[in-house]
Parts: sequence; C-alpha cells; structure tokens
Amino acid sequence: MGPLAAAESAGSKGGEGGSRTYIIPRKSGQVIIGGTREVNDWSEIPDPSTALDIKMRALDLFPELSPKYNAANSVPPKPEDLDSIVLADVVGLRPSRRDGLRLNRGEDMVLQDSRVVTTMDTRARDGWHPGDVLKTLSRW
Repeated sequence: MGPLAAAESAGSKGGEGGSRTYIIPRKSGQVIIGGTREVNDWSEIPDPSTALDIKMRALDLFPELSPKYNAANSVPPKPEDLDSIVLADVVGLRPSRRDGLRLNRGEDMVLQDSRVVTTMDTRARDGWHPGDVLKTLSRW
C-alpha cells in the first residue's frame, strides 16, 4: 500500500459514498484510518456508529488491516477484527465553508537543492498549516 489510500466505498455513511475514507500508514507501523463529512456536527465525543462505519470502509478498501485477514480465505474481515489493535477512537474537527475551499497562493519556498515549492494556504484553523508542511519538507 502506498502512503495514502483513498477510494469510494458503496453503502457507507462517510460522505460522498465513502470517498472521505483514508488509510495512512505511519513509520512506527501504526495505521490511521478515518474519514467523515458530517455537516454541522461539532461533537468532540467519538460516536461508536461512526467508528464502526470507518472500520467497515477501511476494511473494504484494504482488508489486510485485519489481523485475521487471509487472502486464501473467502470470509471477508469484520470490523470487530480490528478491536484488539485499535489504540483509540478520536475526533478531528475540520472547519469547512458552504462555498467550497478558500485557497490562497502563499510565498514560494526554494529548497536546498533549488527545487521550488509553491505553498497554498487554506485559512483553516485546525490541522496541518503551510508552515508545518514547509518545516517537514525542509528536513528532506
């Protein structure tokens, strides 16, 4: 699996037919799964039904997440297969706009090897900011 897997999963409640589903492997071996788009839902408490839906969508996309997965076995993995390896259910609030993403071009950054990185600023208050990305890129 590449650094990011995202695709549609039919029949899910995760927004746009599940296209908000993401699976992000980390260097530590841990994997982050998630993805919803719940309009006007600002609850900071994890919803068990949402967690279940995310697990189902993630397993649809990448059944190898399940410790019980066996490619030769015709039995599909179940969300509860992940219960023993889930460290925590968390909520990440991401603000959005009714008129779509606000995107502004920022200042270009020149890396040590002369590559130019154009920054984009979404004016979001949470999540990764352009400065975080540039700091990470400058280490490469």
